[in-house]
Amino acid sequence: MIASEKHLKREVLIMKSYLTKNNICFVPALIMQTLQTLLVIFVAVLLSLLIDAVSGSIQSGDTSPLKTILIACILYAILLGLSVFLTGRLKGRCIMNAMTALKRDVMHAVLQKDMVSYHQDSKGTYIAILNHNMSLVEENAFKNFFSIYESILSMTLAAVVLIVTNPLVALFSLVCTFVPTMIPKMFSKKLAETQKTAAEKAADYQTEVNELLDGYELIKNYSIEKELESRCLERLTQAEHSKYRQGCEMAKLQGIANTASILTQFLIMLFAGFLAAKGYITLGSIVAVTQLSGQVISPASQLTSMFGLFTSVRPVLMQITELLQEHGTCITPALSVPTKHASPILPDRTGHAASISPDRAKGNAADLAASLSDSGHDIVFQDVSFSYGQHNVLSHLNLTLEKGKKYALTGDSGSGKSTILKLLMQYYPSYDGQIFIDRTELKEYGCFFKECAYVGQNVFLFNDTIEKNICLFREKDPERLAFAVREAGLEEVISRTDGGLQALAGENGANFSGGERQRIAIARALYHQKKILLFDEATSALDSGMAEKIEMLILTLRDVTCLFVSHKLSDSCVNGYDRIIRLEAGNVSG
Repeated sequence: MIASEKHLKREVLIMKSYLTKNNICFVPALIMQTLQTLLVIFVAVLLSLLIDAVSGSIQSGDTSPLKTILIACILYAILLGLSVFLTGRLKGRCIMNAMTALKRDVMHAVLQKDMVSYHQDSKGTYIAILNHNMSLVEENAFKNFFSIYESILSMTLAAVVLIVTNPLVALFSLVCTFVPTMIPKMFSKKLAETQKTAAEKAADYQTEVNELLDGYELIKNYSIEKELESRCLERLTQAEHSKYRQGCEMAKLQGIANTASILTQFLIMLFAGFLAAKGYITLGSIVAVTQLSGQVISPASQLTSMFGLFTSVRPVLMQITELLQEHGTCITPALSVPTKHASPILPDRTGHAASISPDRAKGNAADLAASLSDSGHDIVFQDVSFSYGQHNVLSHLNLTLEKGKKYALTGDSGSGKSTILKLLMQYYPSYDGQIFIDRTELKEYGCFFKECAYVGQNVFLFNDTIEKNICLFREKDPERLAFAVREAGLEEVISRTDGGLQALAGENGANFSGGERQRIAIARALYHQKKILLFDEATSALDSGMAEKIEMLILTLRDVTCLFVSHKLSDSCVNGYDRIIRLEAGNVSG
């Protein structure tokens, strides 16, 4: 229990830091909230004065005091309205700053995960964290913080004014208010459980939706719409039912709290009425007591729900806090690649980016190889075994890949070709045996995958321009870009595409064919001058002429280690490989 409270305190402190740290609107928002609450509380005093002024005017016939108090009430109402407006603006700005900083940090934390830890959770989980869970934090933590502050402040100030107005009624009110404030403790554990379940079910449903959309072509091709709709409906029902259960718990809490609040107010008014009947307080005082007691009891009742909401969001806060506190940043000195800082291409008179001159695009594979850094690595697989569960894929594999040489990996499906590439990309750290990068074991090397370029069958493209998908949002080198475009066979694609290099790829490259997407991926690898190129059936969607050209290009690069996984090699390129490796049953057969 103590450890649990420490964790909750840690989560609260971290979330609070987003509201307060480097947030210039936080203090002004609190000041304006305090001023607004004060103005609301003193409405009770004005009402008391107004009622007594009306009563006095009727008895004396003199309306001048009544006119004065009416003018004061009008000015007071305008001031109160202005304070509400300013408070809302400042709180909104403060929450906006906090949410922007939190989302930025969570996104950064996700991007700093290594490949292994990233794949431990589904895409639906990350989408839930970045969308649904963020909304819960905004509503139930950040906005709720100001609501709790307002309620506590209102209770405190109203109690003080009530004590000044009538100490006896104030004491009775405070005693009666104690009961509603204890109600949240009865529901805190159950609310936390239902919120955790709701978050998990929402993530499951999001994962199912992602699979439905990602596999849309497969679904249509095999006519399994009903089956997938049924699966999604099941997840949806579970997610909505869990939200319903959480809502039921909140409704139960609010129902009990409201009942206690109303009964408390009845008791206070009964007591005040008794005092008025005895002549201890005036009619105006009764109105003031009614207003002030309501401002003590109503916030006390609302606090019950507010603390319940804050408790319910605790599992989400724990998830976000753990993500923020992970240390997944990879730093490998060898990753630095010298980059020319060329001036940007200026637009031509039509407003489009000027095309690259053919003269500047001249060059060959040898020129590109010469421009690469001298770094490189020998890679040695020593007695490496790997299994997917009970399925053995690699069995005591021994293989040496020398720096700068070109290798082809062939073999039947399931022989372990792609697994070798994924081991080098550090997808799977739990292999037996050793993989050496020069003399350093891969597990101890760091982020070796960042020194490799992986081009697979399914190429991902950002919904941005061709140029951005090749340069990957970094400052471009026009000469390297021109070389990569030409040698990857993209010139023809660019020439017949409106906008050229500035043409949008569409969502996941939807505006281009499979072959065109792979050409862009290959140009991306060439542009970034990776020292180790891993091709997993990368030319499978290209026509034979283009596939042969790409293979010939890669084979002529100096100081670049290339590893091709392919079922079929171009006949004219076979002799260009330093070694053709055939895998059978997870080991080298030739």
